[in-house]
Amino acid sequence: MILRVILNHNMRISYAALMVCFITIAAAGSIQRNLEMDRDKVEKEVDEELRPDVGLDYEPDKDGIQLDVPDGVAALESNKENHPEQDAHLDVPENIVPLDNIRDSEAGDDKLHFDEDVVHLDEKIESPDEINMHHTLEVMFDESLDREVAPPDHIAAVKMERDGDQNSNYHKEVFLGKEMEKFKNGDYEGYQQKEKLKDIFTAVDLNTDGFLDEAELTDWVLTKTREHFYEARMNNEKTFRLIDLDGDEKVTWNEFISQFLSEKGMNKRDVYTQLDSGESVKVPEDLENKIQELREKWIQVQEVGKKFLTVSEFFDFQHPETSKDSLKLLVEDILHDMDTDNSNDITVQEYVAMAPNADVDIVQDIWVASRREEFRKIIDINKDGKVGVEELEAYLDPLSRTMAGQEARQLIGFGDTNEDGKLTLREILENSEFYTGSKLYNYAQSIHEEF
Repeated sequence: MILRVILNHNMRISYAALMVCFITIAAAGSIQRNLEMDRDKVEKEVDEELRPDVGLDYEPDKDGIQLDVPDGVAALESNKENHPEQDAHLDVPENIVPLDNIRDSEAGDDKLHFDEDVVHLDEKIESPDEINMHHTLEVMFDESLDREVAPPDHIAAVKMERDGDQNSNYHKEVFLGKEMEKFKNGDYEGYQQKEKLKDIFTAVDLNTDGFLDEAELTDWVLTKTREHFYEARMNNEKTFRLIDLDGDEKVTWNEFISQFLSEKGMNKRDVYTQLDSGESVKVPEDLENKIQELREKWIQVQEVGKKFLTVSEFFDFQHPETSKDSLKLLVEDILHDMDTDNSNDITVQEYVAMAPNADVDIVQDIWVASRREEFRKIIDINKDGKVGVEELEAYLDPLSRTMAGQEARQLIGFGDTNEDGKLTLREILENSEFYTGSKLYNYAQSIHEEF
Protein backbone atom coordinates (compact mmCIF):
# COMPACT_ATOMS: atom_id res chain seq x y z
CA MET A 1 0.00 0.00 0.00
CA ILE A 2 2.74 2.43 0.95
CA LEU A 3 4.65 1.45 -2.21
CA ARG A 4 1.60 2.14 -4.42
CA VAL A 5 1.17 5.60 -2.91
CA ILE A 6 4.82 6.39 -3.52
CA LEU A 7 4.56 5.23 -7.15
CA ASN A 8 1.38 7.25 -7.77
CA HIS A 9 2.99 10.30 -6.24
CA ASN A 10 6.10 9.95 -8.41
CA MET A 11 3.95 9.49 -11.53
CA ARG A 12 2.09 12.71 -10.81
CA ILE A 13 5.40 14.55 -10.37
CA SER A 14 6.73 13.16 -13.70
CA TYR A 15 3.51 14.07 -15.49
CA ALA A 16 3.72 17.63 -14.13
CA ALA A 17 7.36 17.93 -15.20
CA LEU A 18 6.47 16.67 -18.66
CA MET A 19 3.70 19.25 -19.01
CA VAL A 20 6.10 22.01 -17.99
CA CYS A 21 8.51 20.89 -20.74
CA PHE A 22 5.76 20.91 -23.38
CA ILE A 23 4.65 24.41 -22.36
CA THR A 24 8.25 25.69 -22.43
CA ILE A 25 8.87 24.29 -25.92
CA ALA A 26 5.62 25.74 -27.23
CA ALA A 27 6.41 29.14 -25.78
CA ALA A 28 9.89 29.10 -27.28
CA GLY A 29 8.47 28.25 -30.70
CA SER A 30 5.97 31.08 -30.48
CA ILE A 31 8.70 33.54 -29.47
CA GLN A 32 10.89 32.43 -32.39
CA ARG A 33 8.00 32.83 -34.87
CA ASN A 34 7.31 36.30 -33.53
CA LEU A 35 10.96 37.24 -33.79
CA GLU A 36 11.14 36.02 -37.38
CA MET A 37 7.97 37.97 -38.23
CA ASP A 38 9.42 41.07 -36.60
CA ARG A 39 12.73 40.62 -38.41
CA ASP A 40 10.97 40.25 -41.78
CA LYS A 41 8.91 43.34 -41.01
CA VAL A 42 12.01 45.33 -40.09
CA GLU A 43 13.91 44.16 -43.17
CA LYS A 44 11.01 45.12 -45.38
CA GLU A 45 10.78 48.55 -43.79
CA VAL A 46 14.53 49.08 -44.13
CA ASP A 47 14.45 47.93 -47.73
CA GLU A 48 11.59 50.29 -48.54
CA GLU A 49 13.35 53.14 -46.78
CA LEU A 50 16.74 52.64 -48.50
CA ARG A 51 15.50 51.77 -51.97
CA PRO A 52 14.95 55.35 -53.16
CA ASP A 53 18.47 56.34 -52.03
CA VAL A 54 20.36 53.54 -53.72
CA GLY A 55 18.26 53.46 -56.84
CA LEU A 56 17.13 49.84 -56.70
CA ASP A 57 13.97 48.66 -58.41
CA TYR A 58 13.41 45.42 -56.54
CA GLU A 59 11.04 42.91 -58.11
CA PRO A 60 12.48 39.50 -57.18
CA ASP A 61 9.57 37.52 -58.55
CA LYS A 62 9.75 39.12 -61.96
CA ASP A 63 13.00 40.46 -63.36
CA GLY A 64 15.49 40.27 -60.50
CA ILE A 65 17.40 43.32 -59.34
CA GLN A 66 17.75 46.10 -61.90
CA LEU A 67 20.25 48.85 -61.34
CA ASP A 68 19.59 52.41 -62.44
CA VAL A 69 22.57 53.27 -64.64
CA PRO A 70 23.74 56.49 -66.26
CA ASP A 71 21.92 57.80 -69.31
CA GLY A 72 22.91 56.07 -72.52
CA VAL A 73 23.62 52.72 -70.93
CA ALA A 74 20.97 50.04 -70.72
CA ALA A 75 21.14 47.80 -67.64
CA LEU A 76 22.16 44.20 -68.14
CA GLU A 77 19.63 41.59 -66.97
CA SER A 78 20.94 40.13 -63.74
CA ASN A 79 18.92 36.91 -64.13
CA LYS A 80 20.10 36.13 -67.65
CA GLU A 81 19.89 32.42 -67.02
CA ASN A 82 16.14 32.77 -66.42
CA HIS A 83 15.66 34.70 -69.64
CA PRO A 84 17.96 33.08 -72.21
CA GLU A 85 15.95 34.58 -75.05
CA GLN A 86 16.98 38.10 -74.07
CA ASP A 87 20.39 39.36 -75.21
CA ALA A 88 22.26 41.87 -73.07
CA HIS A 89 22.52 45.17 -74.89
CA LEU A 90 24.58 48.26 -74.19
CA ASP A 91 23.56 51.57 -75.65
CA VAL A 92 26.85 53.34 -75.11
CA PRO A 93 28.09 56.73 -76.29
CA GLU A 94 29.26 56.85 -79.90
CA ASN A 95 32.75 57.99 -79.07
CA ILE A 96 33.41 54.87 -77.02
CA VAL A 97 31.27 52.01 -78.31
CA PRO A 98 32.73 49.76 -80.99
CA LEU A 99 30.72 49.70 -84.21
CA ASP A 100 27.81 47.27 -84.26
CA ASN A 101 28.03 46.22 -87.88
CA ILE A 102 31.65 46.46 -88.86
CA ARG A 103 32.71 43.76 -91.27
CA ASP A 104 36.12 42.46 -92.23
CA SER A 105 37.03 44.28 -95.39
CA GLU A 106 39.34 43.55 -98.23
CA ALA A 107 38.12 46.64 -100.07
CA GLY A 108 41.45 48.42 -100.02
CA ASP A 109 43.79 50.63 -98.05
CA ASP A 110 42.38 53.00 -95.50
CA LYS A 111 42.61 56.70 -96.30
CA LEU A 112 42.63 59.97 -94.50
CA HIS A 113 41.45 62.79 -96.76
CA PHE A 114 42.51 66.31 -95.94
CA ASP A 115 40.87 69.37 -97.44
CA GLU A 116 43.56 69.52 -100.14
CA ASP A 117 44.96 66.03 -100.49
CA VAL A 118 44.22 62.39 -99.92
CA VAL A 119 46.79 60.62 -97.78
CA HIS A 120 46.96 56.89 -98.42
CA LEU A 121 47.89 54.77 -95.44
CA ASP A 122 49.17 51.25 -95.84
CA GLU A 123 46.98 49.57 -93.29
CA LYS A 124 43.52 48.08 -93.71
CA ILE A 125 41.21 48.03 -90.75
CA GLU A 126 41.10 44.94 -88.61
CA SER A 127 37.64 45.16 -87.13
CA PRO A 128 36.72 43.38 -83.89
CA ASP A 129 34.28 40.54 -84.47
CA GLU A 130 33.05 40.39 -80.89
CA ILE A 131 32.56 43.06 -78.27
CA ASN A 132 34.07 42.55 -74.84
CA MET A 133 31.23 44.14 -72.86
CA HIS A 134 32.93 43.93 -69.45
CA HIS A 135 36.05 45.55 -70.89
CA THR A 136 34.01 48.35 -72.51
CA LEU A 137 32.06 49.11 -69.34
CA GLU A 138 35.24 49.11 -67.26
CA VAL A 139 36.79 51.70 -69.57
CA MET A 140 33.63 53.83 -69.68
CA PHE A 141 33.29 54.17 -65.93
CA ASP A 142 36.98 54.68 -65.14
CA GLU A 143 36.82 58.34 -64.07
CA SER A 144 40.61 58.57 -63.71
CA LEU A 145 41.14 57.79 -67.39
CA ASP A 146 42.78 60.52 -69.41
CA ARG A 147 40.90 60.55 -72.71
CA GLU A 148 43.77 62.05 -74.73
CA VAL A 149 45.25 59.25 -76.82
CA ALA A 150 47.99 61.19 -78.61
CA PRO A 151 51.44 61.14 -76.99
CA PRO A 152 51.68 64.01 -74.48
CA ASP A 153 53.71 67.07 -75.42
CA HIS A 154 54.99 67.36 -71.87
CA ILE A 155 57.14 64.55 -70.50
CA ALA A 156 57.37 64.51 -66.72
CA ALA A 157 60.81 64.02 -65.11
CA VAL A 158 62.66 64.70 -68.39
CA LYS A 159 64.68 67.90 -68.81
CA MET A 160 63.37 68.72 -72.29
CA GLU A 161 59.92 68.88 -73.82
CA ARG A 162 59.25 67.10 -77.10
CA ASP A 163 59.80 70.34 -79.02
CA GLY A 164 63.27 70.83 -77.50
CA ASP A 165 62.25 73.52 -75.04
CA GLN A 166 63.34 73.26 -71.42
CA ASN A 167 61.01 71.57 -68.99
CA SER A 168 60.46 74.44 -66.57
CA ASN A 169 58.92 72.11 -63.97
CA TYR A 170 61.70 69.52 -64.02
CA HIS A 171 63.30 70.51 -60.70
CA LYS A 172 59.96 70.43 -58.90
CA GLU A 173 58.90 67.16 -60.56
CA VAL A 174 61.96 65.26 -59.33
CA PHE A 175 61.92 66.87 -55.88
CA LEU A 176 58.22 66.97 -55.01
CA GLY A 177 57.02 64.01 -57.08
CA LYS A 178 53.24 63.63 -56.99
CA GLU A 179 52.98 66.45 -54.47
CA MET A 180 53.94 68.96 -57.17
CA GLU A 181 50.41 69.36 -58.53
CA LYS A 182 49.03 70.13 -55.08
CA PHE A 183 51.69 72.76 -54.52
CA LYS A 184 51.06 74.16 -57.99
CA ASN A 185 47.29 74.31 -57.51
CA GLY A 186 47.58 75.97 -54.10
CA ASP A 187 45.98 73.05 -52.26
CA TYR A 188 48.29 73.54 -49.29
CA GLU A 189 48.29 76.43 -46.86
CA GLY A 190 51.63 77.86 -45.72
CA TYR A 191 51.93 75.64 -42.66
CA GLN A 192 50.93 72.59 -44.72
CA GLN A 193 53.63 73.36 -47.28
CA LYS A 194 56.16 73.51 -44.48
CA GLU A 195 55.01 70.15 -43.10
CA LYS A 196 55.20 68.54 -46.55
CA LEU A 197 58.73 69.85 -47.05
CA LYS A 198 59.69 68.49 -43.65
CA ASP A 199 58.27 65.09 -44.65
CA ILE A 200 60.28 65.13 -47.88
CA PHE A 201 63.44 66.15 -46.02
CA THR A 202 63.02 63.25 -43.59
CA ALA A 203 62.46 60.80 -46.46
CA VAL A 204 65.59 61.95 -48.32
CA ASP A 205 67.82 62.09 -45.22
CA LEU A 206 68.48 58.36 -45.08
CA ASN A 207 71.34 58.57 -42.58
CA THR A 208 69.32 60.92 -40.36
CA ASP A 209 72.26 63.30 -39.87
CA GLY A 210 70.12 66.39 -40.51
CA PHE A 211 71.71 67.13 -43.89
CA LEU A 212 70.87 66.23 -47.49
CA ASP A 213 74.03 65.43 -49.42
CA GLU A 214 74.55 64.81 -53.13
CA ALA A 215 74.30 61.01 -52.87
CA GLU A 216 71.01 61.14 -50.98
CA LEU A 217 69.49 63.64 -53.40
CA THR A 218 70.71 61.63 -56.39
CA ASP A 219 68.88 58.56 -55.08
CA TRP A 220 65.81 60.69 -54.42
CA VAL A 221 65.78 62.12 -57.97
CA LEU A 222 65.94 58.62 -59.44
CA THR A 223 63.17 57.44 -57.09
CA LYS A 224 60.85 60.28 -58.09
CA THR A 225 61.64 59.67 -61.76
CA ARG A 226 60.66 56.02 -61.45
CA GLU A 227 57.42 57.08 -59.76
CA HIS A 228 56.60 59.27 -62.75
CA PHE A 229 57.36 56.33 -65.04
CA TYR A 230 55.07 54.06 -63.04
CA GLU A 231 52.25 56.58 -63.24
CA ALA A 232 52.85 56.95 -66.98
CA ARG A 233 52.64 53.16 -67.41
CA MET A 234 49.36 52.99 -65.52
CA ASN A 235 47.87 55.78 -67.64
CA ASN A 236 49.20 54.10 -70.76
CA GLU A 237 47.38 50.86 -69.96
CA LYS A 238 44.13 52.77 -69.41
CA THR A 239 44.52 54.65 -72.69
CA PHE A 240 45.34 51.38 -74.45
CA ARG A 241 42.14 49.80 -73.13
CA LEU A 242 40.17 52.82 -74.29
CA ILE A 243 41.32 52.21 -77.86
CA ASP A 244 41.41 48.39 -77.71
CA LEU A 245 37.64 48.00 -77.67
CA ASP A 246 37.58 44.26 -78.34
CA GLY A 247 40.11 43.56 -75.58
CA ASP A 248 42.44 41.52 -77.80
CA GLU A 249 45.57 43.28 -76.45
CA LYS A 250 46.25 44.82 -79.89
CA VAL A 251 45.64 48.31 -81.19
CA THR A 252 45.64 49.05 -84.92
CA TRP A 253 46.37 52.41 -86.49
CA ASN A 254 42.73 52.69 -87.55
CA GLU A 255 41.51 52.11 -84.01
CA PHE A 256 43.91 54.75 -82.74
CA ILE A 257 43.21 57.40 -85.37
CA SER A 258 39.43 56.93 -85.06
CA GLN A 259 39.65 57.63 -81.33
CA PHE A 260 42.02 60.55 -81.92
CA LEU A 261 39.66 62.18 -84.42
CA SER A 262 36.68 61.63 -82.13
CA GLU A 263 38.49 63.80 -79.57
CA LYS A 264 38.66 66.52 -82.22
CA GLY A 265 34.90 66.54 -82.69
CA MET A 266 34.52 63.96 -85.44
CA ASN A 267 32.17 61.00 -85.23
CA LYS A 268 34.13 57.89 -84.36
CA ARG A 269 31.55 55.54 -85.85
CA ASP A 270 31.63 57.34 -89.20
CA VAL A 271 35.42 57.48 -89.31
CA TYR A 272 35.73 53.82 -88.43
CA THR A 273 33.16 52.74 -91.01
CA GLN A 274 34.70 54.81 -93.80
CA LEU A 275 38.17 53.45 -93.12
CA ASP A 276 36.78 49.93 -93.09
CA SER A 277 35.13 50.35 -96.48
CA GLY A 278 38.19 51.92 -98.07
CA GLU A 279 36.63 55.36 -98.38
CA SER A 280 38.41 58.66 -97.81
CA VAL A 281 38.00 60.43 -94.50
CA LYS A 282 37.95 64.23 -94.57
CA VAL A 283 39.71 65.83 -91.65
CA PRO A 284 40.28 69.49 -90.77
CA GLU A 285 43.28 70.96 -92.55
CA ASP A 286 44.91 72.03 -89.29
CA LEU A 287 45.21 68.36 -88.24
CA GLU A 288 47.14 67.29 -91.34
CA ASN A 289 50.65 67.81 -89.94
CA LYS A 290 49.71 66.34 -86.56
CA ILE A 291 48.36 63.14 -88.11
CA GLN A 292 51.43 62.77 -90.33
CA GLU A 293 53.63 63.25 -87.26
CA LEU A 294 51.67 60.64 -85.30
CA ARG A 295 51.85 58.22 -88.21
CA GLU A 296 55.63 58.55 -88.40
CA LYS A 297 56.00 57.91 -84.66
CA TRP A 298 53.61 54.94 -84.92
CA ILE A 299 55.66 53.33 -87.69
CA GLN A 300 58.86 53.81 -85.67
CA VAL A 301 57.65 51.57 -82.84
CA GLN A 302 55.50 49.15 -84.86
CA GLU A 303 57.20 45.83 -85.45
CA VAL A 304 57.98 45.16 -89.11
CA GLY A 305 55.34 42.95 -90.73
CA LYS A 306 52.67 43.67 -88.13
CA LYS A 307 49.78 46.11 -88.34
CA PHE A 308 49.18 46.71 -84.66
CA LEU A 309 50.89 47.75 -81.44
CA THR A 310 51.02 45.72 -78.26
CA VAL A 311 50.59 47.46 -74.91
CA SER A 312 54.38 47.70 -74.42
CA GLU A 313 54.88 49.09 -77.93
CA PHE A 314 52.09 51.57 -77.34
CA PHE A 315 53.93 52.64 -74.18
CA ASP A 316 57.03 53.33 -76.29
CA PHE A 317 54.81 55.31 -78.66
CA GLN A 318 53.40 57.36 -75.79
CA HIS A 319 56.55 57.66 -73.66
CA PRO A 320 59.76 57.10 -75.62
CA GLU A 321 61.79 58.32 -72.65
CA THR A 322 61.09 55.15 -70.68
CA SER A 323 63.34 52.76 -72.61
CA LYS A 324 66.77 52.96 -74.19
CA ASP A 325 65.59 52.00 -77.67
CA SER A 326 62.68 54.41 -77.81
CA LEU A 327 64.76 57.17 -76.17
CA LYS A 328 66.86 57.21 -79.33
CA LEU A 329 63.71 58.06 -81.28
CA LEU A 330 63.02 61.01 -78.99
CA VAL A 331 66.62 62.22 -79.44
CA GLU A 332 66.30 61.96 -83.22
CA ASP A 333 63.08 63.99 -83.18
CA ILE A 334 64.58 66.77 -81.07
CA LEU A 335 67.81 66.79 -83.08
CA HIS A 336 65.80 66.99 -86.31
CA ASP A 337 63.86 70.00 -85.03
CA MET A 338 66.86 71.92 -83.66
CA ASP A 339 69.56 71.06 -86.20
CA THR A 340 68.77 73.81 -88.69
CA ASP A 341 71.99 73.40 -90.74
CA ASN A 342 71.61 69.59 -91.00
CA SER A 343 75.06 68.98 -89.51
CA ASN A 344 73.78 66.16 -87.26
CA ASP A 345 74.74 68.10 -84.14
CA ILE A 346 73.52 71.17 -82.26
CA THR A 347 75.43 74.39 -81.73
CA VAL A 348 74.79 76.78 -78.87
CA GLN A 349 73.16 79.19 -81.35
CA GLU A 350 70.75 76.47 -82.48
CA TYR A 351 70.06 75.52 -78.90
CA VAL A 352 69.02 79.04 -77.98
CA ALA A 353 67.23 79.47 -81.35
CA MET A 354 69.42 82.30 -82.59
CA ALA A 355 71.14 83.06 -85.89
CA PRO A 356 74.16 80.82 -86.68
CA ASN A 357 76.73 83.58 -86.21
CA ALA A 358 75.03 85.37 -83.32
CA ASP A 359 77.07 86.11 -80.21
CA VAL A 360 74.97 84.53 -77.49
CA ASP A 361 77.29 85.87 -74.78
CA ILE A 362 76.17 89.46 -75.20
CA VAL A 363 72.46 88.66 -74.98
CA GLN A 364 71.00 89.69 -71.64
CA ASP A 365 67.75 87.77 -71.96
CA ILE A 366 67.24 85.51 -68.92
CA TRP A 367 65.89 82.60 -70.99
CA VAL A 368 68.84 82.74 -73.39
CA ALA A 369 71.29 82.92 -70.49
CA SER A 370 69.69 79.86 -68.91
CA ARG A 371 69.83 77.87 -72.15
CA ARG A 372 73.43 78.96 -72.78
CA GLU A 373 74.53 77.84 -69.34
CA GLU A 374 72.68 74.54 -69.63
CA PHE A 375 74.30 73.87 -73.01
CA ARG A 376 77.87 74.64 -71.98
CA LYS A 377 77.97 73.30 -68.45
CA ILE A 378 75.79 70.19 -68.71
CA ILE A 379 74.87 69.02 -72.21
CA ASP A 380 78.16 69.63 -74.04
CA ILE A 381 80.07 66.93 -72.21
CA ASN A 382 83.32 67.10 -74.21
CA LYS A 383 83.22 70.94 -74.32
CA ASP A 384 83.75 71.17 -78.09
CA GLY A 385 80.95 73.68 -78.60
CA LYS A 386 78.64 71.12 -80.23
CA VAL A 387 76.21 68.53 -78.95
CA GLY A 388 75.95 65.26 -80.82
CA VAL A 389 73.48 62.38 -80.63
CA GLU A 390 75.25 60.58 -77.79
CA GLU A 391 75.58 63.71 -75.67
CA LEU A 392 71.92 64.63 -76.19
CA GLU A 393 70.85 61.08 -75.37
CA ALA A 394 72.88 61.11 -72.15
CA TYR A 395 71.33 64.45 -71.19
CA LEU A 396 67.78 63.27 -71.84
CA ASP A 397 68.15 59.85 -70.21
CA PRO A 398 66.00 60.30 -67.07
CA LEU A 399 67.50 57.26 -65.34
CA SER A 400 71.11 58.22 -65.89
CA ARG A 401 72.80 58.39 -62.50
CA THR A 402 75.26 60.92 -63.88
CA MET A 403 72.48 63.30 -64.86
CA ALA A 404 70.60 62.60 -61.62
CA GLY A 405 73.79 63.59 -59.76
CA GLN A 406 73.95 66.79 -61.80
CA GLU A 407 70.38 67.56 -60.80
CA ALA A 408 71.21 66.82 -57.15
CA ARG A 409 74.00 69.40 -57.30
CA GLN A 410 71.60 71.94 -58.78
CA LEU A 411 69.05 71.28 -56.04
CA ILE A 412 71.75 71.85 -53.45
CA GLY A 413 72.84 75.02 -55.20
CA PHE A 414 69.34 76.49 -54.94
CA GLY A 415 69.44 76.65 -51.15
CA ASP A 416 73.01 76.06 -49.94
CA THR A 417 73.42 79.47 -48.33
CA ASN A 418 76.53 78.52 -46.32
CA GLU A 419 78.08 76.73 -49.33
CA ASP A 420 78.97 73.55 -47.47
CA GLY A 421 77.70 71.30 -50.29
CA LYS A 422 74.70 70.10 -48.29
CA LEU A 423 71.17 71.19 -47.50
CA THR A 424 69.54 71.62 -44.12
CA LEU A 425 65.79 71.78 -43.55
CA ARG A 426 66.15 75.44 -42.66
CA GLU A 427 67.86 76.20 -45.99
CA ILE A 428 65.09 74.45 -47.92
CA LEU A 429 62.35 76.30 -46.08
CA GLU A 430 64.10 79.66 -46.50
CA ASN A 431 64.44 79.04 -50.26
CA SER A 432 61.19 77.16 -50.77
CA GLU A 433 60.31 78.98 -54.01
CA PHE A 434 63.06 77.05 -55.83
CA TYR A 435 61.69 73.70 -54.68
CA THR A 436 57.94 74.28 -54.72
CA GLY A 437 57.39 77.35 -56.88
CA SER A 438 56.02 79.37 -53.95
CA LYS A 439 57.64 81.32 -51.14
CA LEU A 440 56.75 80.59 -47.53
CA TYR A 441 56.11 84.22 -46.65
CA ASN A 442 55.23 83.47 -43.06
CA TYR A 443 58.32 81.36 -42.56
CA ALA A 444 60.44 84.18 -41.10
CA GLN A 445 57.87 84.74 -38.38
CA SER A 446 57.92 81.13 -37.28
CA ILE A 447 61.58 80.32 -37.85
CA HIS A 448 62.48 80.67 -34.15
CA GLU A 449 59.71 78.22 -33.23
CA GLU A 450 61.10 75.62 -35.59
CA PHE A 451 64.72 75.87 -34.56
